[in-house]
Amino acid sequence: MLTRHRFLQICGGAVAGPLLGAGGAAWAQAIPAGAFNVRDFGARGDGLANDSPGINAALQAAQAKGEGGTVFLPAGRYVLRGVTQARPRPIYTRVEDGIDLTRVAPQVRAHVFLTGLSRLSLIGERGTVLVLRDATACGIYLERCTDVVVRDVTLDFEPLPFSQGTVVAIDASNRTFDWKVDTGYLEPPQGYLALAFEPVGDTSRGLGTGSVFQADGSLKGSAGASGDLPLERMQERGGGIYRTVSVAPLGALAAGDRFAWPARPPNGGSAVALSLSSRCRMENVTVHSSPATAFVANDCEAITFRGCVVERPAGSDRLFAANGGAVLVKGNGGGPTIERCRFQHVGDDAVNITQTGQRLLAVVSPTELIVDFDASQLFREGNRIAVLSQANGRTRGDARVREAALVRFRDGRLARRLVLDRAVNSLVAVDDLDLPEIPPLAEGRDRTTPLAKRPDIVADVDLLGSGFVVRDTTFANHRASGIRTCASDGTIENCRFTNLAGHGVQIGMDLSWPEVYHPQRLTLRRNTFTGIANGANVWLRTLLGNGEQAEGLANQNVTIEDNTFTGFGARAGGIAIAAVTVSNGQDVRIRGNTFGAPDPAQTPAPRAVRVDFARDVVVENNAAVQRDRTIDPFQVTARADRATVRVQRNRLTR
Repeated sequence: MLTRHRFLQICGGAVAGPLLGAGGAAWAQAIPAGAFNVRDFGARGDGLANDSPGINAALQAAQAKGEGGTVFLPAGRYVLRGVTQARPRPIYTRVEDGIDLTRVAPQVRAHVFLTGLSRLSLIGERGTVLVLRDATACGIYLERCTDVVVRDVTLDFEPLPFSQGTVVAIDASNRTFDWKVDTGYLEPPQGYLALAFEPVGDTSRGLGTGSVFQADGSLKGSAGASGDLPLERMQERGGGIYRTVSVAPLGALAAGDRFAWPARPPNGGSAVALSLSSRCRMENVTVHSSPATAFVANDCEAITFRGCVVERPAGSDRLFAANGGAVLVKGNGGGPTIERCRFQHVGDDAVNITQTGQRLLAVVSPTELIVDFDASQLFREGNRIAVLSQANGRTRGDARVREAALVRFRDGRLARRLVLDRAVNSLVAVDDLDLPEIPPLAEGRDRTTPLAKRPDIVADVDLLGSGFVVRDTTFANHRASGIRTCASDGTIENCRFTNLAGHGVQIGMDLSWPEVYHPQRLTLRRNTFTGIANGANVWLRTLLGNGEQAEGLANQNVTIEDNTFTGFGARAGGIAIAAVTVSNGQDVRIRGNTFGAPDPAQTPAPRAVRVDFARDVVVENNAAVQRDRTIDPFQVTARADRATVRVQRNRLTR
């Protein structure tokens, strides 16, 4: 029988017809002669058989060939029931006596596990779908890979890692509502969803948040701050109905609204994850569901996402395409390139380019620090670190890491000892705060601890994902923001942001997570923002752990030009939020933008630009609709350094 593999050999590398990326561009994909066809290794792609053995056998054959191998998956539905469990090689080699280095790295579970590969390609074609059966495992995991390409495949989890239904009853006084699970969806205590109910030690994980939608499936922002309800507990009532208690008031929640619960226990898998990899490319990869963020890149370098899509299948009634965001780039060296992509109906910020700072536990000396251990956050020897005050957000000092080693801290927990090339003085560590025990990481939930009782944060300034590019990409119908970034030297251009429950683009540090550092030298140009009425369309800010603005004006050299904004406007704490808000910035240029009609539901009329805590700002050559004659669309508050702010040559229409 003439197999596709044999046909390709005869043709010397046939061309699989033109494929369309998310931006509509067509290009031809050539399948090289000698590709390892998974069908030749027993994979069937019929949506029934377990194709894990066949796909893994083809990958092993390609790996044995050496660099340059290609694994080809013809169109079909490949069910992956098998999961590879491995503990990757640790990132550190220096350890204190008594630490078992082989057990430091966390267990990785993945349906397809690629490790230590160079120049391998995993290529499908239109209609190639990987059906992933274990929501606690990643779909495709790349570890320590270089120049690996994944192209033209679709990933979907089955059963789906979330539940959804319709609100059938409301008790606003008791903050409870009943919802009936849609046919074909797991009920909350079933399968992967049940993990969200399991306790951790003596405490509950909490049920996270549920998202509220209109009957037509669009986000309902008025139900909460961003269409979300923080959940306290659920109780089965029979007949697929669950009574759910909300931590917050129910707002405008009403019978007939649609409700989705994206269970997000900490062991959820991503569709595609990369770790310690460089120059790898994800091209035309589509994700229809993911228990966590769809694409994750930890401690990587120069990763490309081109033509990638995160959205529901065509014609589906699903309310989510990913429980988390679309792309999380954390602790990367050279930043990612994200272009010609489309991200819709994701459960968190669609693109987040950041680094998680680590708490300072102890100061052995001005050149020797003990900091938190995080298995997916490097402090490479030779890298520059900065120490940040949680009291005001300012940088206390910086230095380079001469040596990094794993040690045990006060209660036996793993920590890292950083030996620096120069002294950093006047630091605040956990050991200095007279705390009875080391507090858990707040991750956005602690607004009450006094700032003076929070230790300093240490950031690796060389691992921020700086040098990123996001272009020609669509962001639509998210329950959070389009882009969040703490990285420098970045460009966001020709993107479309539509109907987001959060902000369009957030630029700056947020110490409540803590996501760091201070972005500089950014350009936002020729983007379109439409219908973002729950927050600023572009927000330049630095937040402390309690949500207050930080000092320092460290976000610098930002250009916002030739963008278009319509349907904007929101209120927070009684303050109207402008389309472009500069609440912590210096050397900012806002020019050549068009501000159309704001959200008509907002009273008073929202402003186009608000310059708050800032200096050296130019707002010029913009055009804005002035809905209310008494309100200037361009506002400079008393907190701004008005002597250095210029508002000039802007055009107003009515």
